Amino acid sequence: RTNQVNAGAFAGANLELVPRLTASLAARYDWIRIPFEDLIDSTQNGLNIFRRLSPRAGLTWSAGRGQELFTSVSGGFRAPAVVELACADPSAACPLPFALGPDPALRPVLATTYELGWRLRGTRRRIDASADVYRTDVRDDIFFIASTVTGGYFQNIGATRRSGVELAIQWLSPSRVRAYANYGYTRATFQTTATLATPRDAAGQTVTPGDELPMVPNHRVNAGLAVPLLNGATGSPSRASLIAALDARYVGQQWLRGDEANDTRRLADYLLADLSLTATWHDFELRAAVRNLFDRSVFTFGTFAENPTVPGNPVERWLTPGLPRHIQLSLSTDF
Repeated sequence: RTNQVNAGAFAGANLELVPRLTASLAARYDWIRIPFEDLIDSTQNGLNIFRRLSPRAGLTWSAGRGQELFTSVSGGFRAPAVVELACADPSAACPLPFALGPDPALRPVLATTYELGWRLRGTRRRIDASADVYRTDVRDDIFFIASTVTGGYFQNIGATRRSGVELAIQWLSPSRVRAYANYGYTRATFQTTATLATPRDAAGQTVTPGDELPMVPNHRVNAGLAVPLLNGATGSPSRASLIAALDARYVGQQWLRGDEANDTRRLADYLLADLSLTATWHDFELRAAVRNLFDRSVFTFGTFAENPTVPGNPVERWLTPGLPRHIQLSLSTDF
C-alpha cells in the first residue's frame, strides 16, 4: 500500500516593461513523498521523495483593437506513479499488477514548453479568435520496457516531443446566436531509440526518433452552433431561456497502444455529432442531448492482446467501440 503526500507552492508576478508590453514571471515548487509498504514482507518497503522548482516566463504585447501577441517558456514536472516506481528493476521484471517491489528509483519526467501566439477579443465580444504554436520537449519520459526475464519494467527512456498548432474562433450575434470552431494539430514523437514492451512480440519493439506516440491523433476539429429559441439572457435572471445546439467533433487517425514503432494499421478517424436542447429557469438548468446523432459506428481506443477464444491464443487488435446513439438527460442547479 502507499500513502502519497503532495505539497506545492506557487508564486507569480506581472511587470509592465513599457506601455503595452508586460512580462510575467512565475514559479511552482513541488514536494512529493511516495512510500511503498509491503504488508506481507517488510523488507520490500521503499520510499521515494521528489522535489522540483518549475519556472515560467512570458511576454505579452497589446497591439490594440483587442489584439495581443504573447510568447512564453515554462517548465513542467511529473513524479513517477507508484506502479512505475515499484516495477522498475530490469533484473526482476514484473507481470503487472502482481509483482511490485522497492525497485531502483526512477527520475521524474521533466518538460519544457515553448509557446507563441495571438489573441483577438472583438468589439463587444462579438468575435473572439486565437492562434498559437507550441513545442514541448520531454526528458526522462517513462515507458514499459521489454524484458527477457518476464513481463517487463518501467524505465526513463530519454526524450519525447509534442509540437503543434491550435486555432480557435467564436462568433456571437446580436440575437445571441453562437458559432464556434476549433482546430488542433499535434505531432507527438519519440526523440530517442528504445526497445519497448509490446504484446505483439515478446522481444519487444524498437522505436526510433520520429516514431509517433500511440493514441495521439494528428488532427482534432470541434465546431458547433447554438441558437436561442427563447431568449431570457438579456432580461432578468429569472426569465426562462431555451437554446438548441448542434455540435460536431472530428478525431484523426491514431496508432494503437502497443504499436509505438508504427508498424501496423492505424485506428480509423471518425466524425460525430450531438444535438442538445437546454432550458434554464431561475437557477435551474434542464438539458436533453442526443449523443452520436447519426448513430455512427466508431472505435475510440485500440491495443493488442491475446485472443483466448482462438486456438493458439494469437495476438490480435482489440478495439474499444464508441457509444451508439443515446439520450442524456441532466438537471442542475446553483445554490
